[in-house]
Amino acid sequence: VLGKNPRILQAGMHSPKFYSNLWNQISSGKVWDGEFYNKRKNGSFYWEHARIAPVKNDAGEINNYVAIKFDITQQKEYEKQFKTIFDLSPLVIIFYDLNFQLIDCNQQFLSYFSIQDKANVIGMKVLDFLPIEERERAQQNLVKALTGVNYCIYVRGEKRHIEVSTNLVYNEKKEPAYAIAIIRDVIQLKQTEQKLKELIATKDKFFSVIANHLKNPFSAIVGFSNILSEDNLNDSPDEDKIKQTRHIAVVINEAAKRAAGLIENLLTWSLTQTGNLEFHPQKLILRQLVNDALSDFKKQALNKAIDISNEVPELMEAYAEIPMLKTIMRILINNAVKYTIIGGKIRINATDYQEYTKIVVSDTGIGIPPDVWEKLFRIDSKYHTMGTAEEQGAGLGLILCKDLVEKHGGEIYVKSEVGKGSDFVLTLPKVKE
Repeated sequence: VLGKNPRILQAGMHSPKFYSNLWNQISSGKVWDGEFYNKRKNGSFYWEHARIAPVKNDAGEINNYVAIKFDITQQKEYEKQFKTIFDLSPLVIIFYDLNFQLIDCNQQFLSYFSIQDKANVIGMKVLDFLPIEERERAQQNLVKALTGVNYCIYVRGEKRHIEVSTNLVYNEKKEPAYAIAIIRDVIQLKQTEQKLKELIATKDKFFSVIANHLKNPFSAIVGFSNILSEDNLNDSPDEDKIKQTRHIAVVINEAAKRAAGLIENLLTWSLTQTGNLEFHPQKLILRQLVNDALSDFKKQALNKAIDISNEVPELMEAYAEIPMLKTIMRILINNAVKYTIIGGKIRINATDYQEYTKIVVSDTGIGIPPDVWEKLFRIDSKYHTMGTAEEQGAGLGLILCKDLVEKHGGEIYVKSEVGKGSDFVLTLPKVKE
C-alpha cells in the first residue's frame, strides 16, 4: 500500500463533497476529526474514527499528513441496536444535559407531544414542556435524579398526569455528564395494569370453569352410564326398572347438554379473547331467531311452569352475525329460566329505532341488587347465585354476551329490582345503507 492514495479504502458511501471538505480543512492547516465508512481488501466494510492532522516543516509548509484511526464497527453496531430499541420503545425517553437542554428524544416523545420534526425541539429546555407552576419543583427533582415523581402537564390542551424517573450518566472522571429521563403516562400505566389484571382474571375464570363446572356434568354422565352398563336387565324388566332406566337416561341427557353448552361457550369465548372469531353480520328476521333460541328451553320452562312468550314483531329485521346473536339469546333466556320462580313469566320483545335495534329479555325472577349490576359483565368479579331450582352456573355467560354484543358495536346492560325480576337489554347497530 505504500505510495498509494488512501482513496483505495473508499466504500462509495461518502459524497465527493465530504472528501472535498476534508481536504480543504487539512490543507488549510487545521485538524479534521470525523468518521469513515470504508472497505477492506477482502471486500468487507467497516467504520473508523479518524483524526487527521497536517505536518509542517520549519518554514511552516505542509509536508505530509498523519492520521490516527480507530475501528469503531462494533461500537456502531451497538449504537444501531440501541437506536432501534430507543425509537421503538413504548416509553417516552429523553436525554438532556446539566443545563436541562434536550440532547435527544425518541419517537414516542415526538408522538406524545405531537411534534413532527425532532430538530425543532433539540436544544429546548426540558422544563419548557411542563406548566410554569411545576417547573421549580421539577428542576430540583431532575437535579437529584429522583425516580417515580408525578407531574401534571397539558398535552394538546388535555390535562394529563405523568410519572418521571431520572438517571444521571457519569463521565470518566465520575462527574455527571448528562441525564436520561423515562416518562410514563399514568393513565396508560393504569390501563396496562387493568389489562394485565383482566388477563389474569381470564386465565383464572377459564380454569375455574374447567375444574368446577365441567367436572359435575361429566361425573353424572360417567357415573350413571356405569350403572346402565353394569346393570343386567332381564328380557322382561319390571316397571320400576324401566322407570329407573328412563330417569338415568334423562339425567345423562341433561348432563350432556349442560356440558356441551358449556364447552360451546368456552370455545366461543376463547375465540373472542384471541381475536379469531369470524364475524359476518347480515340482515335477519329477529322473531325467527328468538324462536330457534327458545326451542332449547321449552322443557326447562315447562318443569318450572314458566310462561315464556316471544313478543318480537313478526317481520322485524336486525343486523347481526347469526350464530353470535343466537348464542347471546340462548344465554339470556337460559339465565331468565334459571332465576325465575315457579309459575313466573319471561318476555322477549324488541323495538326498532333509526340507528339501532333494542332487544329486551324480561323475567319475574329473584332480581339483582343494583351494586352488582356491572359486576355481572366483568371477568374480574365473582358474583354467583344459585338458580331457583338450585341450578348452577359457571359465571361465564354474561361475560361472553358482553364480548359478542360489543363485537357488533352495541351494548348490553341490566335493570333489575330484587324480588320483582330483571330486564336484560342489548342494542344492535343497524347497517349503514
